[in-house]
Amino acid sequence: MAALGVIGEFMNSKEFHLDFNGNQYTGLQDIVVHADRREFRREPIDVGPMYRYGFGDNWVSGTIKLSGPEWGDGATSINKLSQIDSEGDMTITTTYSIKGIQTDGTVKTLAIANGVMRTWEARRTDRKVTLDFFIRILDDTVTIT
Repeated sequence: MAALGVIGEFMNSKEFHLDFNGNQYTGLQDIVVHADRREFRREPIDVGPMYRYGFGDNWVSGTIKLSGPEWGDGATSINKLSQIDSEGDMTITTTYSIKGIQTDGTVKTLAIANGVMRTWEARRTDRKVTLDFFIRILDDTVTIT
Protein backbone atom coordinates (compact mmCIF):
# COMPACT_ATOMS: atom_id res chain seq x y z
CA MET A 1 0.00 0.00 0.00
CA ALA A 2 1.35 3.44 -0.93
CA ALA A 3 1.94 6.08 1.73
CA LEU A 4 -0.25 9.16 1.30
CA GLY A 5 1.99 11.43 3.35
CA VAL A 6 0.57 14.42 5.17
CA ILE A 7 -2.96 14.09 3.69
CA GLY A 8 -3.12 10.55 5.07
CA GLU A 9 -1.96 11.73 8.48
CA PHE A 10 -4.48 14.58 8.42
CA MET A 11 -7.44 12.41 7.41
CA ASN A 12 -6.56 9.80 10.06
CA SER A 13 -6.63 12.35 12.89
CA LYS A 14 -8.49 11.32 16.02
CA GLU A 15 -10.26 14.69 16.30
CA PHE A 16 -10.95 17.72 14.07
CA HIS A 17 -11.64 21.40 14.85
CA LEU A 18 -12.95 24.07 12.45
CA ASP A 19 -11.68 27.60 13.14
CA PHE A 20 -12.95 30.82 11.57
CA ASN A 21 -13.44 34.42 12.66
CA GLY A 22 -11.71 33.74 15.97
CA ASN A 23 -14.08 30.92 16.87
CA GLN A 24 -13.22 27.25 17.22
CA TYR A 25 -15.83 24.57 16.67
CA THR A 26 -15.02 21.14 18.02
CA GLY A 27 -16.88 18.02 17.07
CA LEU A 28 -16.11 18.32 13.37
CA GLN A 29 -16.99 15.03 11.73
CA ASP A 30 -17.61 13.51 8.28
CA ILE A 31 -14.91 15.67 6.70
CA VAL A 32 -14.28 15.58 2.92
CA VAL A 33 -11.33 17.39 1.29
CA HIS A 34 -11.70 17.69 -2.49
CA ALA A 35 -8.87 18.85 -4.78
CA ASP A 36 -9.55 18.92 -8.52
CA ARG A 37 -8.53 20.59 -11.76
CA ARG A 38 -10.86 20.94 -14.73
CA GLU A 39 -9.64 18.96 -17.72
CA PHE A 40 -9.96 20.19 -21.29
CA ARG A 41 -9.37 17.80 -24.18
CA ARG A 42 -8.44 18.93 -27.67
CA GLU A 43 -7.73 16.75 -30.72
CA PRO A 44 -5.65 18.60 -33.28
CA ILE A 45 -5.17 17.12 -36.76
CA ASP A 46 -2.35 14.53 -37.10
CA VAL A 47 -1.70 14.45 -33.35
CA GLY A 48 -3.24 12.44 -30.55
CA PRO A 49 -5.40 14.06 -27.91
CA MET A 50 -3.94 16.98 -26.00
CA TYR A 51 -5.01 17.88 -22.48
CA ARG A 52 -4.96 21.19 -20.67
CA TYR A 53 -5.90 21.85 -17.07
CA GLY A 54 -7.64 24.76 -15.41
CA PHE A 55 -7.35 26.33 -12.00
CA GLY A 56 -8.17 24.40 -8.85
CA ASP A 57 -11.77 23.38 -8.19
CA ASN A 58 -11.19 22.73 -4.49
CA TRP A 59 -13.57 22.46 -1.54
CA VAL A 60 -14.06 21.07 1.95
CA SER A 61 -17.26 19.77 3.49
CA GLY A 62 -18.19 18.30 6.81
CA THR A 63 -20.52 18.38 9.80
CA ILE A 64 -20.08 20.21 13.10
CA LYS A 65 -22.07 20.12 16.34
CA LEU A 66 -23.48 23.53 17.27
CA SER A 67 -24.35 25.03 20.63
CA GLY A 68 -26.16 28.24 19.66
CA PRO A 69 -23.97 31.38 20.01
CA GLU A 70 -22.39 30.85 16.60
CA TRP A 71 -25.81 31.51 15.00
CA GLY A 72 -25.61 35.21 15.98
CA ASP A 73 -26.31 38.10 13.64
CA GLY A 74 -22.80 39.59 13.68
CA ALA A 75 -21.11 40.53 10.42
CA THR A 76 -19.28 37.19 10.16
CA SER A 77 -21.71 34.81 11.88
CA ILE A 78 -22.86 31.63 10.14
CA ASN A 79 -26.09 33.44 9.24
CA LYS A 80 -24.11 35.95 7.17
CA LEU A 81 -21.41 33.73 5.62
CA SER A 82 -23.41 32.63 2.58
CA GLN A 83 -25.00 35.95 1.61
CA ILE A 84 -24.54 37.40 -1.88
CA ASP A 85 -24.56 40.95 -3.19
CA SER A 86 -26.74 42.33 -6.00
CA GLU A 87 -24.32 40.93 -8.62
CA GLY A 88 -24.36 37.40 -7.21
CA ASP A 89 -20.92 37.56 -5.57
CA MET A 90 -20.36 36.16 -2.10
CA THR A 91 -20.07 39.14 0.23
CA ILE A 92 -17.80 37.59 2.84
CA THR A 93 -14.61 35.68 2.15
CA THR A 94 -13.09 34.24 5.28
CA THR A 95 -9.94 32.56 6.52
CA TYR A 96 -10.71 29.04 7.70
CA SER A 97 -8.51 26.36 9.19
CA ILE A 98 -9.26 22.76 9.97
CA LYS A 99 -7.00 21.24 12.59
CA GLY A 100 -6.52 17.50 12.80
CA ILE A 101 -5.35 16.39 16.25
CA GLN A 102 -3.15 13.29 15.99
CA THR A 103 -3.09 10.51 18.57
CA ASP A 104 0.31 11.74 19.81
CA GLY A 105 -1.04 15.30 20.25
CA THR A 106 0.61 16.85 17.18
CA VAL A 107 -1.56 18.97 14.90
CA LYS A 108 -1.92 18.88 11.10
CA THR A 109 -3.63 21.99 9.70
CA LEU A 110 -5.52 22.54 6.46
CA ALA A 111 -5.33 26.33 6.07
CA ILE A 112 -7.80 28.08 3.77
CA ALA A 113 -6.65 31.68 3.33
CA ASN A 114 -9.57 32.65 1.10
CA GLY A 115 -12.82 30.67 1.24
CA VAL A 116 -16.58 31.09 1.15
CA MET A 117 -19.19 29.03 2.94
CA ARG A 118 -21.32 28.42 -0.14
CA THR A 119 -23.78 26.04 1.48
CA TRP A 120 -24.86 25.15 4.98
CA GLU A 121 -27.72 23.09 6.34
CA ALA A 122 -28.74 22.94 10.00
CA ARG A 123 -30.38 19.86 11.52
CA ARG A 124 -31.82 18.96 14.87
CA THR A 125 -31.84 15.26 15.66
CA ASP A 126 -31.86 13.43 18.99
CA ARG A 127 -31.53 16.66 20.97
CA LYS A 128 -28.43 17.84 19.14
CA VAL A 129 -28.01 20.49 16.49
CA THR A 130 -25.58 19.89 13.65
CA LEU A 131 -24.50 21.96 10.69
CA ASP A 132 -23.47 20.43 7.36
CA PHE A 133 -21.25 22.88 5.48
CA PHE A 134 -19.52 23.30 2.13
CA ILE A 135 -16.57 25.70 1.88
CA ARG A 136 -15.33 26.64 -1.59
CA ILE A 137 -11.55 27.19 -1.55
CA LEU A 138 -10.92 30.22 -3.76
CA ASP A 139 -7.15 29.76 -3.90
CA ASP A 140 -5.59 27.47 -6.47
CA THR A 141 -3.97 24.96 -4.11
CA VAL A 142 -4.80 22.91 -1.02
CA THR A 143 -2.05 22.88 1.61
CA ILE A 144 -1.82 20.78 4.74
CA THR A 145 1.03 21.36 7.18
